[in-house]
Amino acid sequence: MHRIDHSTAAVGLPTPDPAGTPGYFTEGDPVGGTPATIVTADWANAVQEELIYTITQGGLSPSKSDRTQLKQAIDALIQTGIATALAARQPSRNVVVNGAMRIAQMGATFAAAASGDYTLDQWRVRKSGAAVATVSRDTDVPTVGAAGRLFAHSLKVDITTADASIGAGDFFAIEQPIEGNNYLALAQRACVLSFWVKAPKTGTYCVYLNNSGRDRSLVGQYVINAANTWERKEITLAASPSGGTWNYGNGVGVYLGFMLSCGSTFQNPAGAWATGEFYGSSNQVNATDDIANDFFLTGVQLEAGSAATEFEAQDIDTVIGRCQRYLQKSYNIDVDPGTNTAAGATTFTAVDTDANLFGADRPLIVQMRGTPSVTCYSTDTGTANRVYNTNTAGNQTVNNVAGAGQSSTGYPSLTTNPSAGDNLRWQWVADARLT
Repeated sequence: MHRIDHSTAAVGLPTPDPAGTPGYFTEGDPVGGTPATIVTADWANAVQEELIYTITQGGLSPSKSDRTQLKQAIDALIQTGIATALAARQPSRNVVVNGAMRIAQMGATFAAAASGDYTLDQWRVRKSGAAVATVSRDTDVPTVGAAGRLFAHSLKVDITTADASIGAGDFFAIEQPIEGNNYLALAQRACVLSFWVKAPKTGTYCVYLNNSGRDRSLVGQYVINAANTWERKEITLAASPSGGTWNYGNGVGVYLGFMLSCGSTFQNPAGAWATGEFYGSSNQVNATDDIANDFFLTGVQLEAGSAATEFEAQDIDTVIGRCQRYLQKSYNIDVDPGTNTAAGATTFTAVDTDANLFGADRPLIVQMRGTPSVTCYSTDTGTANRVYNTNTAGNQTVNNVAGAGQSSTGYPSLTTNPSAGDNLRWQWVADARLT
């Protein structure tokens, strides 16, 4: 296919005549006085440009010697459309859980979070050194105009105690351990990490992947161009190696972390997997050096390939269900554990004076990653390791919860025996989060 290139062809596209009445071609009828249809330059140019546009959209350059370009272009466009549709329908291509920071089952604010403390669902603090921060779920998010979609929440790190001088072993990270069952599809393949970030200082920041044994590490870098401004970042990550300690079951497959600071002990050049435990490069800025510093993160996606796709939209049932594989509770989803409420609580009537409340176990909402640790809370006071006895209006201490499994809460074992007929009530939290 090619544009007309005769010596009589116009150099530029002529301005079309005003639109006439749409119609059809005719050969005319000399006897009846009907003239034949004249093929105008307007019409010929319209057909030519439609064809040329289709060919170029199919990724081809018009060629005078190739008579198959229109079909090639249509085939290519069909395949692109199919691939786009399949990518949009593919479930959970994003192995990050709660990447839009929508779920916060244990609370929305975590003051002075210690290293290893979970905050919003599946996100935790990893740190060493003097820096202290409050981590919370926030409504400061990228604009719809910038992101092309609405994000409702972000994760906020508010530095409350600064660490202006980073020691060799100091670091501060926001980390998500990703289950091996989920990471398996990305293992030993190139991946791409995309996210929205608003950081307090311009300069270079780092992300990292550590394997389950933390004996293999990959550091990636991105640049904040404008302080305290939402920016979208994409980082291509090299395929993971086969060597090292990996878990492709229900343990940690890989740790994904976002650095705010990193001392020299944990520094390594960015871009390639290395033997050892590393979190950042020597280029990492110190974003923990001032109590005015606030770091925001949302729209986190880790997927296979070398080109990031649009952040995966998931319905709320899917988002909650993925979080509940690791943590679930009897409380309503927006009620913090420790709240003194009976809404959603387990109620059990003691059939005898046995301290083991056999028959009080309840099915879990979704099957959990592993056997959870179950904590009971009094509906009267919200105190942990207590059940409320409505007959005595007192709280009884829970010695332990026995019989819990991936699909069951188990039953409380009390330190003192109830009376037969006592009505007991408690809330519970089942925790199988990765460590």
